[in-house]
Amino acid sequence: MSASARPLYAAGFYPDQPASCIAALDRLVAAVRLPPDLPSRIVGALVPHAGWVYSGRTAAYAWLALTRARPDVIVLLGAVHRPGVHRATVWSGGPWGTPLGDIPIDSALRAGILEEGAGAIEQGEQQHVGEHSLEVQAPFIKRLMPNTSIVPIQVPADARAPAVGKRIAAAIQADARSVVVVASSDLTHYGRQYGFAPAGVGPAGLAWGRANDARLIARALDLDSVGVLEEAAANHNACGSGALAAATSACRALGGTSATLLHQTTSHDERPGDGSMFVGYASILYGT
Repeated sequence: MSASARPLYAAGFYPDQPASCIAALDRLVAAVRLPPDLPSRIVGALVPHAGWVYSGRTAAYAWLALTRARPDVIVLLGAVHRPGVHRATVWSGGPWGTPLGDIPIDSALRAGILEEGAGAIEQGEQQHVGEHSLEVQAPFIKRLMPNTSIVPIQVPADARAPAVGKRIAAAIQADARSVVVVASSDLTHYGRQYGFAPAGVGPAGLAWGRANDARLIARALDLDSVGVLEEAAANHNACGSGALAAATSACRALGGTSATLLHQTTSHDERPGDGSMFVGYASILYGT
C-alpha cells in the first residue's frame, strides 16, 4: 500500500477480474432473502471476512440490508490479524482500490473521528498493510453502493474498544449525513490447525463450535460491547472482537436499540469437508 490502497487479496479471497467479481457478487446477493421486519433506521452491522466461497453469502445479507440505509459514508471497523497495531488506527492514505474501481476515503469524517478520538485513535497506513478483514468488504460496497465513501479503521481487541466506539459515534453525530458503522469479524476458528479443538474433531467438534459461536452472537445481539470482549477472550469465538465491541458501542451511542441476526453459518456448512477444521460466520444488523 502507498497513498492509495491496492487490493492484495483479489484472486485469493475473491475474484480479481471485473466481470468475474461482478458475477460472483450478483450471485451472492441474488441468494439473499432478507426478513420483512428490518429496523426502520439502520445504524450498523457485523459482517464476516473470509474468502467469499466460505463467508460471502453471509456477508451479502448484511451488505444488501445496509443498502436500505442509503449511507453517504460507511465507517469500516476491522479485525487485527497482524502485529504492530497498538491502538485504533484510521487509514491515512487515499482511495481504496477494488476490481470494480476505487472507493473514495471520506476525508471530512476521518478528520472528525481523529478530532473526537484524540489520544485514543491515531492515523497511519502501515498498520493496514496486509490486513484482509476490510479489503474483502470493499467490492460489496462498490457494487451495491457505488456513491458511498468509507473511513477504514483497525481496532485492536482490547479494553479500549468500547470507548473508541463512543468517540466514533460522537464524530458521526456531528456530521449531518447518513453514516453507518460496520464491524468485520469471523467467529470460532476450530481445529488442530488453529491450535483449538477442545471437543475433538467431527460432529462433536462441529456442535461445540456452533454453540461457542452462539454465545458470542448473544452478546453481539445485546449490543454488549464489554461482554463481546470478555466472551471472545474467554472462549476464542471472535477474531475481530475489538471491531465488534467498538461497533456495538457506537451503534448504542447512535440510538441503536435492536439487533437482527440475518444469517449464520460455518465454512464447513458452505464447503463441506471432514469437519476437522472450520470457522464460524454471522451477519447482524443494528437499528432503532
